[in-house]
Amino acid sequence: MGRESCVKRLKEITGHNAVKLTPSGDHAVFLAFLSAKQLGKKRILIPDQGGWLTYKEYPRLLDLEIIEVKTDYGIINLEDLKNKAGKDSALICAQPAGYFAEQPIKKISSICTEKNCLLITDISGSIGDKSLIDKNADFMVCSFGRWKPVSLCFGGSISAKKGFPKEISSLTGFPDELCEKLEAELSKAEEKTREWYELSKKIKEDLKSFKIIHPEKKGINVVVEFCSEQEKKEILKYCERMHYEYTLCPRYIRVLEKAVSIEVKRL
Repeated sequence: MGRESCVKRLKEITGHNAVKLTPSGDHAVFLAFLSAKQLGKKRILIPDQGGWLTYKEYPRLLDLEIIEVKTDYGIINLEDLKNKAGKDSALICAQPAGYFAEQPIKKISSICTEKNCLLITDISGSIGDKSLIDKNADFMVCSFGRWKPVSLCFGGSISAKKGFPKEISSLTGFPDELCEKLEAELSKAEEKTREWYELSKKIKEDLKSFKIIHPEKKGINVVVEFCSEQEKKEILKYCERMHYEYTLCPRYIRVLEKAVSIEVKRL
């Protein structure tokens, strides 16, 4: 039990030999960008939607240029990535996008390798599903915050395929007293994710008469676009009847369209 067991488990999940526990997922994101800068990268490529808030904030703190990559409602456009990726850049993307649609992560990884572009994957929503994790990513970051597959309500992690720059090791921290709880959460992540997938499938079936965004893609949340106030009311009425929490879009962390994001990960 303890820190060593948690680190060992995270190494198994990521396939990376270097793992650090951090005070938060945002801290892990910052360290990933700092690592990219120390490795000579000058540009951070981010998805134009379906990402996380600090993807847009932290590069500026490090004087890194932010370049948005086109997406199909959060799913990386591979041609646009080919055009924008380069040896001076690093790409960060959430897997799945916005917690609702799996990325073609192996194809993304292949392009990044071809272009000598660093790949950072945010596995906060996929740590419970090994099929969504590509171990060739240079760095993986994860949040253990509220409403996550690993829901410790504190902390996160960063892993590296080839190790961390020297300065990174001294910038991490995680209390020993939470390691036992973290280990328990890690052990439950797969089962929790499977249960969420089943509920997601049911919701998609219930709402199949509406425009569900990426209905065929594996994901936790369900995002339903609406074209009128009447459609919006019908979707919200369903959510209220079923006691499902939801958020309204457009939101960068989901989609930039008028839609209802049914937050399965909160259930």
